[in-house]
Amino acid sequence: MSVLTIGLNCEPFRAWNRLEQRPRTREFDRVLSAEVHDALWMLTRQWQFGELQGEDTGSAILAKIKMETTRIARFQNKDNQAVPYDDEMPLEARVERMPVQYDLRFRARSGQHWLKMVRAAGKTYNTTNGLNPGDANYYDHVVLKQIFIDQYPFSLPQIDRQNDSTALQVAKARILSDQNVHQSLSALSGRATDGVAWITDMLTTGNPPTGLPATLTGQPGYKAAHTAFITAAAIDYYKWFKNSHELPASPADSSWDGSKLEYRFSCSLPNTGTGDNTVLEAQEYYQGRLDWFAFDLALNDAGTGLNSSNSAETAAKTESEILTMIPTEARFAGMPHPRWWEFEDGSVDLGNITADTTDIAKILLSEFALMYSNDWFLVPYTLKAGTMSEVKGIIVTDTFGQKTLVEAAAQGDANDWNGWTMFNLTKTNASEGLNGKMDPRVLIPPAVAKVQESKPVESVLMLRDEMANMVWAVENIVPDLHGGGQDGNSAAASLASYWEKLDADITPTPAAIPNGVPLNYSLSNTVPECWIPFLPRHFPGQSRAIQLQRASMPRWFNSAYSQVRPRTPILRDGMTDNPATAEGPFVNPSDESQTNPYYVHEEEVPRSGVRVEASWQRTRWYDGKTICWYGRRKVTGRGEGSSGLSFDEITRVRDDNN
Repeated sequence: MSVLTIGLNCEPFRAWNRLEQRPRTREFDRVLSAEVHDALWMLTRQWQFGELQGEDTGSAILAKIKMETTRIARFQNKDNQAVPYDDEMPLEARVERMPVQYDLRFRARSGQHWLKMVRAAGKTYNTTNGLNPGDANYYDHVVLKQIFIDQYPFSLPQIDRQNDSTALQVAKARILSDQNVHQSLSALSGRATDGVAWITDMLTTGNPPTGLPATLTGQPGYKAAHTAFITAAAIDYYKWFKNSHELPASPADSSWDGSKLEYRFSCSLPNTGTGDNTVLEAQEYYQGRLDWFAFDLALNDAGTGLNSSNSAETAAKTESEILTMIPTEARFAGMPHPRWWEFEDGSVDLGNITADTTDIAKILLSEFALMYSNDWFLVPYTLKAGTMSEVKGIIVTDTFGQKTLVEAAAQGDANDWNGWTMFNLTKTNASEGLNGKMDPRVLIPPAVAKVQESKPVESVLMLRDEMANMVWAVENIVPDLHGGGQDGNSAAASLASYWEKLDADITPTPAAIPNGVPLNYSLSNTVPECWIPFLPRHFPGQSRAIQLQRASMPRWFNSAYSQVRPRTPILRDGMTDNPATAEGPFVNPSDESQTNPYYVHEEEVPRSGVRVEASWQRTRWYDGKTICWYGRRKVTGRGEGSSGLSFDEITRVRDDNN
């Protein structure tokens, strides 16, 4: 018997069905209300979990705050006595501003601006008096322009090897060795007026000027009838020049401490109801961004004119105010929402925060966001820049009518390690122990949030050279006299080539080494002129503590040795600057002499080194006024370096026969 088996291949039976709701009513209000049918069960569960104990009481609905604010009343730089403070400029501009080395571009543009101003004034003078070119008192701009070109000219210096001193030849060679400056002076000579030289001469009559200098009025072709409108135009030019950038009022009006390579200043604020002031010191400001953390509280700053106040100053600078407002909940992206069916922002994943036990700030932030975010309220209050504010107390009224007094979190000792506060000022070392309580006030300095900064015009790198056992100040960027900076090594190489060219004209060729001499002895080698040495020196009366004193490398020029002096103003503290010896804007032989030694504290130059830069700063102030100043800042260096300086070198003479 045989069995026939037939196999059938067919697709399995498949079916699809869509799941959809079948509402019994047209409205969804009851569904979305999330009703609880057994209300007694819900209440008992809340009682079991302790939610009916009312620990959180009611929600805050009203807040009454007492605020006390005080503003900066006095300012003191590192040397001067305290002076009244005004807010005409940001505090950082008042602190950072340094004397300006005016370049060729600014001198030519300011001179051109002056000629435009006096030309417009002359046209008004001719029109008002109905003068024609043939009249004796007619104002001719071409004639007066030539007078200014002749009196305040641009000229290319010429070296006289026979009569010029070595210092004067060095000053001229620095100009002539720079090809760009050489070309600019050649182009401006006889064609432009030096606006800085003109205003310098004008200030000899007073500051602000009260008239025209005799060096101008005594020139041939000058007409006395034009004195009135030229004087008025000169006063307007002085105002324009003064408002174009901020300058120190005097050489002593400076906060830069060259021995520490940073700014140092103080300011004071009157206290409400007392006769003393709050004194704030900034002993180590060098970041270029002034903020509250740059200040320390000084409690024993007597005898400087900052500590005591008068009643008029206290009344004008202090303010006490009571505010009443409705608190608002703190809000941030990703926080839990209190309403049903409202989803949080998915772009913020609070659950993805990874924090170690040492990440205190991250742990506090995540704990606040996940656990206490709905318990925080905000009471906005606008504070003016330049104020120090304190919340004396907050009375909060909740929905049950209860009032709660909220005081500052920090009420105890400032040195208590269990305390935790934010934005509180520390005390100076001399003030420790005088008053142990923490100061709960918040300082908002009169500074700006954004500053436009130019490229560095000067840059000095101070580094340690262990092989030479000294510190070097390397002038990486020196002023190019066109408003910017140039590479210091290139400028030094150009100057060295110019020395060789000048000495080749009068110095005979050195004698050749005789045949058969195998060795050559050299006392020492040299380094580029942009490397300025600083040598260790003991503090007076101490045997261990040292400081760094600016020294100089020798230069062989004009058949004599002279000292290599720095070219950047950063390193020129104590150098002679006598305007009476100047023979031009950038030619002054007194620049090569030193009046006082320059010291830098040894701890200011660590193993990593430091770099000090100077650049132009520009910002906007309260009323939209443009503020420009020339300031410095200090940043970390790049480590140790080697100058290659060595002494007592013996080298083998090349022998062509071997």
